[in-house]
Amino acid sequence: MAIRVQAALSRAGINTAGPQLYWQLRSTTTVRLRVIEIGISISVAPSTAPLFQISRATASLGTASTSQTGQMLDSADGSSGAGVGILESAWSVAPVINTTYHRMFGLPVTAGGGFIWSWPLDTPLVIGGAGAAHTLQITNANASGATTGTFACYCVWAE
Repeated sequence: MAIRVQAALSRAGINTAGPQLYWQLRSTTTVRLRVIEIGISISVAPSTAPLFQISRATASLGTASTSQTGQMLDSADGSSGAGVGILESAWSVAPVINTTYHRMFGLPVTAGGGFIWSWPLDTPLVIGGAGAAHTLQITNANASGATTGTFACYCVWAE
């Protein structure tokens, strides 16, 4: 039986023409992550309406400077309570962005706005083992404006 894991991070917007990478979900081992749900919300309203997209990385993953290791939903599933997946939101060396997207969703410029992408348990979005081709990227195509806003993201997956 798969272990359910989740992670969440908040980040400030970026005032650079998009697409800009906001979050990256990857495995730290060869264990495959089966993504069940991704939720994104606006904490502080930006001046430009965001358009979020997901794609698989095809090149450099960069060097993460802000990350959150996934936490098990059932603490009895592991001795450390942590999974092998990691959600990243900032990089000291920027990753290469893939612009071939799986899904897109736009939001208004309203604090409290948000959405949830979900996949059925029997056909989740699978991220393979370690490496660039096995990393999910979440970008904002409209990452510019006088007020960049603040955004929150959570991911739920099975390992």
